[in-house]
Amino acid sequence: MALTRRCRLVVISLLALCLPACGGGGGGGGKTPTQPATPTVTFQPAGSGGPGTITLGAGAGSGVSRLYLEVRANQVAGLYGLAFDLRFPAAQLRFERATEGVVLNTDGAATSLQVAAGENGHLVVGLTRLGAVSGVTATGPLLTLELVPIASGSGTFAFSANAAYDERAAVLDEVVWQAGSVEIRL
Repeated sequence: MALTRRCRLVVISLLALCLPACGGGGGGGGKTPTQPATPTVTFQPAGSGGPGTITLGAGAGSGVSRLYLEVRANQVAGLYGLAFDLRFPAAQLRFERATEGVVLNTDGAATSLQVAAGENGHLVVGLTRLGAVSGVTATGPLLTLELVPIASGSGTFAFSANAAYDERAAVLDEVVWQAGSVEIRL
């Protein structure tokens, strides 16, 4: 009986010594929680914007809270005005306003910019020089469309009913129009 009691005391003593060294449960060793993705608004042009093109591009100041979408000309000879419809992903973006660039008012020419916002991401846009002035060889931003990101997702921009014309109202058939796409993570 003394041996059994002695064994019990040894076992209890060993347990008492080992328990403080265990250090608790260890927390399971799971992964570090992932951080939420950084919000981004990324515009991807549809083409390279070579000579004789009118393209879309993200303008200066574009970011998570605003996409400043520039309608740009690259070496478009004789440009007096342009008109187009533009479809954009209305589930991800809301149109705010349009501002004129400095290309068509070269030499102090008067200009007119008109933008009508339709339903479901549809804009009707017209920009022209006014009066008895010639067209210009246009390179640079013609106008800027300000769009506000409202939801995550992606979508495309598409031109339709688009025409660039000279001072005689003749369509400049050789002009190539290139739109693009956007990806938004909010």
